[in-house]
Amino acid sequence: MICNKFRSKKCPARLKFEVDENNTEKNFTLSKNHNHVEPKAEYLIRQFKDEFKKEITTSSTKPCIIYGKLCLRFPEGATLVPFNSMLSTINNWRREIRPPLPKSLKDYVNFLNMEQWKHFLSRNLSKLQVMSIESKDGSSAAVLADKNFLETINTTHLLIDATYEVCPRAPTEIYQFLTIMAIIDDNAIPITWAIMTNKSKISYKDIFHYFATELAPHLKINLVTSDFELGLMGAIKSVYIDAEIQGCNFHFNQAVLKKTKELKLGKLIQERDDIKIFIRKLLCLPLLPANDINEAFLWLINSHKEIKLLLKELIDYFQSYWIKIIKPARFCCYRQSNKTNNFIESYHRVLRLKMGSHPSIWEFTEQLAALQELKKIETLSLKQNLEIRRQPKLQITMKKSMYEYVWDLYDNGTLDINQFLECTRHMTQAFNNTKVWTNMDDINNFIVSIV
Repeated sequence: MICNKFRSKKCPARLKFEVDENNTEKNFTLSKNHNHVEPKAEYLIRQFKDEFKKEITTSSTKPCIIYGKLCLRFPEGATLVPFNSMLSTINNWRREIRPPLPKSLKDYVNFLNMEQWKHFLSRNLSKLQVMSIESKDGSSAAVLADKNFLETINTTHLLIDATYEVCPRAPTEIYQFLTIMAIIDDNAIPITWAIMTNKSKISYKDIFHYFATELAPHLKINLVTSDFELGLMGAIKSVYIDAEIQGCNFHFNQAVLKKTKELKLGKLIQERDDIKIFIRKLLCLPLLPANDINEAFLWLINSHKEIKLLLKELIDYFQSYWIKIIKPARFCCYRQSNKTNNFIESYHRVLRLKMGSHPSIWEFTEQLAALQELKKIETLSLKQNLEIRRQPKLQITMKKSMYEYVWDLYDNGTLDINQFLECTRHMTQAFNNTKVWTNMDDINNFIVSIV
């Protein structure tokens, strides 16, 4: 007996009919194997792939997550369809519902403004608009914002962040991803994004000018918190002339730790605890009042002669850039309540979770549109006096109280500069600090030891 796929698949399988010598027991045996999957397996594969395609083309969820969920629903089909075997098929499915891959940011903006792709930026409650900005120095940016949403925002404090980690891998001209956030009821809400090809001062200036004049002219900004990039700070000041420009402690720590890597100090830091302690104290200088930072820096380097020689390049960098160019008033975070509850750190976690590292441009855009929808919903909740963040964990609340306590002790003269830095260096986790203080008793025990 031949297989029913003999003509279509040229299947060589033959079913042989046998009887025993008494002609009583009848058996069927397969003399040659099929060259295709069996009918039941074929059905299971088709069922799994159909469901997979449906989810891929109607959801922005990552394919690996969709696959994992379908494995639980269709375990038999999943065993016949390994995820790795589907990668090219997944890409083909998504190409059917996405614009072509842009060769430049200008192409990206043009595609999204075409009628057939405008829905790509829309969700239930929100709709992002995208605008191309060309600067005189040849740099460009794609600015994305929901104008209707922006009209509902009321704030006097902006928080600016730029990151490279989640930048789309193409077009290759993309250099960084800029976010403008509004501080509302002690929450940081992203309200505008820009994909940039350069981080020149003129590019920043053009973006902020567009934001201030076209997107959010109603906002009266008196405080802007950003990183310490000179071009960025200068551009902000040129647009918001009367606003105070304040640095962010998160970016300060990042910059100093990045410098230790650039100077290849990793091995030295790993081998010597006294150098770990010295750099932790360096990271704690912004916790002092601005007028005391320079004095504390000089005391720190002059009290550690050997380390001063070993870390000469790092110390020269700190003095020339932070003390002389940025100046203590800008990187000081004395008495700042959000020091231990950093908005930027939280926002970066959200971006990593939603976008991963260097996604495709259209995965990035889908997640951005979803993020805009979420932030609009959160803002509506805030307007109804509802909490959108869970209560801080006990250790976070305790850490904040510990900083306040140490500041009080410094202000009333109980702690001098040396003792203040000795306390605060026990409150940072830099370089995998295993002796972090966790409660007031640790501080009080230290005070007893110095009396």
